Amino acid sequence: MRLFVFVILVTVTCDQPTGDQAAGTSGGGGPRGSGGGGSKKCSGCNCNDGRDGIPGVPGLPGSPGNNGLPGPMGEKGSAGICDALSGCAPGRDGPRGFPGADGPRGPAGPRGPPGKSGPPSTPGQPGPKGERGLPGPPGDTRFIEPGPGVVIPQAALATQAPTPRIAFSAVRNMVISGRAGTVMAFEDVMTNVGDTYDPVTGKFTCTVAGTYYFSFNIQRQSTSLNPHMSMRKNGEIVVSVYNNALGSRDQVSNSAIIQLQVGDKVWIELSSSSNGALGDTWRYNSFSGFLLFPA
Repeated sequence: MRLFVFVILVTVTCDQPTGDQAAGTSGGGGPRGSGGGGSKKCSGCNCNDGRDGIPGVPGLPGSPGNNGLPGPMGEKGSAGICDALSGCAPGRDGPRGFPGADGPRGPAGPRGPPGKSGPPSTPGQPGPKGERGLPGPPGDTRFIEPGPGVVIPQAALATQAPTPRIAFSAVRNMVISGRAGTVMAFEDVMTNVGDTYDPVTGKFTCTVAGTYYFSFNIQRQSTSLNPHMSMRKNGEIVVSVYNNALGSRDQVSNSAIIQLQVGDKVWIELSSSSNGALGDTWRYNSFSGFLLFPA
């Protein structure tokens, strides 16, 4: 940085003293004279009673002084104030300490739930072949039909018991009506293998003990009569049907698989007096049964 100093020259004109001021007056006690009138002379601009001069130009700033010495340490401050509302302000965190030694091992926690199954691994090598098992007991060949190309020895055929065959199916073409307890006779027999169904009594009589399947279907009349009928075994109810939808001709049916002994009887019976079913040549009402397998 460059510093420019401008000097202003001022011409000062000093007033010269007049003749009276310079020489005074003779005699008579002038203000500055005494006696013979000596006088004080002022020459040039050195007179003390002249006007003040114009202030000079300020000088340049001085260089900074040196740092002072450190002051003495102050007194220790008083402890902070705590109150019940705001509590005590926490102090600053101290330096991090060193890690402590490991504590004793705690007891084992409870067992957690099983994790998810992992992906399947590659199959292992096949194991060694097991030992041959013991031969099983002879099978029952009474109900086995030989396949094509299979030759059964004559001795086996001689000991093989014949398979019993029992099946029947009959329909009723006449209108069904009567009192509770009336047995329904399905008079039109279509199938009666084994001659086990009697179309006069309407009852099936078991001649081979075993497990049987029975079913019956009833067509409702569009009158005030409601079909309410039951399948019975030796007088005990097995299953029933019922329909009270007036003005309709709905079909109702039911079926059952039951075990029978030789001499047991099965039939269809009216369960109430206000009972009836449609009957004509369209064969809406039927009763069927057959042997599933003998005992």
